[in-house]
Amino acid sequence: MKTIIAIVIICATSIITPLIPVPTAIGEIPVSLRKKSNPVKIKPFGARYTIYGNLQTSLSQSSKSLTVDGTSYETSEDTQFISKMTKFTRGTCVKLEYHDNTEEVLELTAVSKNNCLDPKETFTLWDAKIDKMPNDLIGTWIINGETFKTTKKTRFYNEPFEPFSCVDVQYRPEDNLITKIKKESPSKCYWLR
Repeated sequence: MKTIIAIVIICATSIITPLIPVPTAIGEIPVSLRKKSNPVKIKPFGARYTIYGNLQTSLSQSSKSLTVDGTSYETSEDTQFISKMTKFTRGTCVKLEYHDNTEEVLELTAVSKNNCLDPKETFTLWDAKIDKMPNDLIGTWIINGETFKTTKKTRFYNEPFEPFSCVDVQYRPEDNLITKIKKESPSKCYWLR
């Protein structure tokens, strides 16, 4: 009888024990029992280009490339596809955001056809450093060693700004006119860490 009880206890503990998070010798819960979490997506450093245009290829799960207004772009597993429709089809007006260094598509969004009637192109500089700026915010700025301009129409977020601030800058490429500048937390800029 004692043998049967011992066998039942051993079987029960071998079934239940893996289900209980037991600290290891260094006091941690084993990796196999830790709660799974989604990795945090980090915004890539550098310029992020935004264009509006008509999609000239239909997208599928297996497709890694797409064409917008005659230019080909590559997608990756990190590319975000945003649409209220179920599929992106030929002729869909899209907002395409891609990274300047890798030219990888970061985000593709289906938008209203009105956005493609007068296509616009804007660039965004992520996690940039203010080298020099005007005292009253309007005028010439040096950001990441490049010259930009601001006007009264420029939108400023999270003031005050000062040299060596971490900023995200949205600008027009044809004249480097800043349309929007936002001060970021110093922890977001790799060069401040």
